[in-house]
Amino acid sequence: MMDVIPLRELDIAPCIGCFGCWTKTPGSCIIKDAAADVTKAFIRSDLVVLLTPITFGGYSSTLKRALDRSIGLIRPEFHKTSGEVHHRVRYTSYPRLLGLGLIDKLDEDQESTFKHLVSRNAINLFAKEARSVIVHGNDSASMKAEKLASAMRGWR
Repeated sequence: MMDVIPLRELDIAPCIGCFGCWTKTPGSCIIKDAAADVTKAFIRSDLVVLLTPITFGGYSSTLKRALDRSIGLIRPEFHKTSGEVHHRVRYTSYPRLLGLGLIDKLDEDQESTFKHLVSRNAINLFAKEARSVIVHGNDSASMKAEKLASAMRGWR
């Protein structure tokens, strides 16, 4: 089964930084809006595709707001792994992550930043595996399809 969640059609408030999802209602944001359903769908998925226009090397503000509200998927405690400090897991399983960035034309700096962002978010969200692919506005339809197919090949 595949769920498509068009974030731009949902009412998702920005994170207010209260850490209620860690302290008052562990795992759930205290703000009651569509973000709760998005976060549940995220953690129940095998693969999450973050489809977004690349904005200054990052996600759209709409996607960023939804990801900010998913911080309850991890715990507030820290541990050291591979020489870095990260949060601890809350759940036994997390989905794979595919960052699919859309950009008008080749921009190596923005594309490099986007790929780095996806890989770092994958670490913080305990993704089993992560990949990113960039699609350019002037790519042919067949090139776009091949880029996506290539990114999807060989998932474990």
